[in-house]
Amino acid sequence: MRLTSFASCYDLTIKLLCSMPSYFLPSSIRSQRDQPKDEIIARHLTSDAHENLLKSESRLVTELRIVNEARLMARLKDGAKLLEQRVSSAPKIVQDAVTNIYRFAANKYQNTINGVRAAYWIVGINTAIWLVWQVPRFRPFMRTHFTHNPFSEKAYTMVTSMFSHASFFHLLFDSSVLIGLSRTVSNWIMIEADRPGYLKQSTEIYHFFAFFISANLFSTLVSHHAAVYLASSRVANQISSNPLTTTLSAPLSKWISFARSNKNTTVAAAADSSIPHILPSLGSSGANCAAYTISAASFRSNDMFPILPKVTIPLPYGLDGLALFTYIGLVRGWSLFNHYAHAGGISFGILYWMRGPDFWDWFRRHVAGDRPGENASSKS
Repeated sequence: MRLTSFASCYDLTIKLLCSMPSYFLPSSIRSQRDQPKDEIIARHLTSDAHENLLKSESRLVTELRIVNEARLMARLKDGAKLLEQRVSSAPKIVQDAVTNIYRFAANKYQNTINGVRAAYWIVGINTAIWLVWQVPRFRPFMRTHFTHNPFSEKAYTMVTSMFSHASFFHLLFDSSVLIGLSRTVSNWIMIEADRPGYLKQSTEIYHFFAFFISANLFSTLVSHHAAVYLASSRVANQISSNPLTTTLSAPLSKWISFARSNKNTTVAAAADSSIPHILPSLGSSGANCAAYTISAASFRSNDMFPILPKVTIPLPYGLDGLALFTYIGLVRGWSLFNHYAHAGGISFGILYWMRGPDFWDWFRRHVAGDRPGENASSKS
């Protein structure tokens, strides 16, 4: 009945409009006058249905977030009960200390957003690996498997090195910056996910993890290729100028291992002097630079952390300073910081700010979740 009355009312409206002179009508109404009435009605009904679908999706996402928070609260309470049972045989002062620390950490974890929670998990992994570094017996193993050396022929160390910090101050700095920037990056992820046409998500924690790992891999890859290029240039010059090494043709890593282990002291000394001293890379400064770039590009009116009392610096100015410092370090060849990794992190942040949400939505549709063509209504 409602559809029939709507159609009849719309039919009467179209007839009235048709009886009016065309020059009194706006161009949009004149174009509608020449269209079939059924097509106009169907288009309006489809538009209403699409709006209702978007509203229902928003309500569903809100309800899923509420359910996730309730489940998280239940897990934290169960963890508190289990911890109390485990330390029940300990002295009273130990029980109080352990339970108070757990309640403080659980309260901080519960009363924050998902991006910060992801940063807490990353900091926890970094701290555990740093503790392993403090055991002298494990340090040779950590240097081999948790630092990335471009000449080691190991690819997996590009992943393991991002969670590795040999010194406490390196760990403290990277962790503090990551937690401080995780809130703005998480807010940016939520804003981008709410744009029309994107698949809705009830949590940002997986997107944040993917961003962190991708940014570190990209920055480490830039640093890797820069180190190999610089070393190969010097080795090539040495080979061309030294008649004792002109017959050697092998990959750079093979050449380095051969030259340093060669019994001919003249060849070994000449080759070793031609090879630049490259420190193995570790840490997550590349992801921090990418996160800072996204924060500065998305929230330009926000300020940096106060360096001095009553002294604030807008985020874009801080990004300009970081980029300038990185550029000077690259030109001057400073080795105190891994400037190539920082440059890679800034570049990745710019690229991800421009196209990252589109790629993440495509990945969720075609790789991690739906097949192509599914949920097509969300793209209309």
